[in-house]
Amino acid sequence: MMMKNFEENGIFHESVNVDKVVLDTIRDVLRSVLGRKSYSSISRSMRHHSMKWSDVPYNAEVFSVLLANILGRAHVIVEDLIVESIYEKMGVTYTVRKDYVFHNYIDDLVNS
Repeated sequence: MMMKNFEENGIFHESVNVDKVVLDTIRDVLRSVLGRKSYSSISRSMRHHSMKWSDVPYNAEVFSVLLANILGRAHVIVEDLIVESIYEKMGVTYTVRKDYVFHNYIDDLVNS
């Protein structure tokens, strides 16, 4: 798990465990929006593809493909909710970027 200090507008924010925030937020949003049964189905599908929850922050693109396979086009809405929630929890301004998709936002946070 990686701890990071975030700077925004010249102000440093407290250390944040990025992996934990990403994983907790993904789980919370999926359970909230899809319910526990669908969340469990996603977990089973991840295991079927040899993916663990701890892999998600560093394999967000693969996770996105998995969600797309399960949810169809609705995955984009769920991913947007996840990204907005993560940025809010981390106290970082979320700015929509035309050329960005789910994994780009996650990669930026994890790799910054």
